[in-house]
Amino acid sequence: MKNKLLHYKLNIFITMLFMVIATILLGACQKDKEKPKDMTQGRPVLNILFIGNEYTISNYMPYMLKTFAESDPTSHFKVEVEVHAANNTSLSQLWNMPGTRDILTSKKWDYVVIQPTSMWASSDGSVHITRKAISVWSSQIKSLGSQPVLFETWPLEMTHPNYASPKYIKLKNYKNMFKRIKGYSKALSEKYKLLLAPVGSYWMSAIHKKTGIKLYGVDRSSPTINGSFLTALVLYKTLVDNTLDDIGYIPEGMTQEDKNKLIKIVSKKYDK
Repeated sequence: MKNKLLHYKLNIFITMLFMVIATILLGACQKDKEKPKDMTQGRPVLNILFIGNEYTISNYMPYMLKTFAESDPTSHFKVEVEVHAANNTSLSQLWNMPGTRDILTSKKWDYVVIQPTSMWASSDGSVHITRKAISVWSSQIKSLGSQPVLFETWPLEMTHPNYASPKYIKLKNYKNMFKRIKGYSKALSEKYKLLLAPVGSYWMSAIHKKTGIKLYGVDRSSPTINGSFLTALVLYKTLVDNTLDDIGYIPEGMTQEDKNKLIKIVSKKYDK
């Protein structure tokens, strides 16, 4: 009788021990599923600050670069980004905003991306104002040991009403507008020793290839999710990694086909 009782208690103990071990293992598995492996662990950090307006902040574009690196097993860097931007705001206005000096000095930035307004190249007067602002920004950025990057903007969509406005007589059409943007961007990057991110050039490549991908939003100026993804690809290629094929991230609202088309466009040298 004693042997049967001892055997019974031993079976209960073994069963309970098995249940405890199973619970621990199951919890560990669930924990692993909840926290996927971070592929950026052990990589050097690349700190990027973005200065601009809706061209920069639409669709959380700067954070796409961070996610690109996290989803790219071949990337050499872990990317950290911060943004100092506001809709419909110029570089001059941003310079005078509270907190500008604080964010510039908050850490050692590897790159500071400067994005002018959408209409900055529309007249000689606006070009002059932008040139002065870029001079101030780039001088301060360099004094802090960081590399300023000029964000080459894209032209308004070809059907935008500004092309027919007497106020913007120098624009004429989207091709002429981009010719002005490209020429002035190159001149400014050379004058102030800025790294040039040819965003607008790749937009023009995508437009000319007639991919059918919608880049412009309803205002025919700011980007759709596709436009922001294209912009992020160019900046990622310029600042982080020249190889784009291993980026696993695809934003909500974008098709795999459109993603592949845009990566193919940016992977090549842009059309001049």
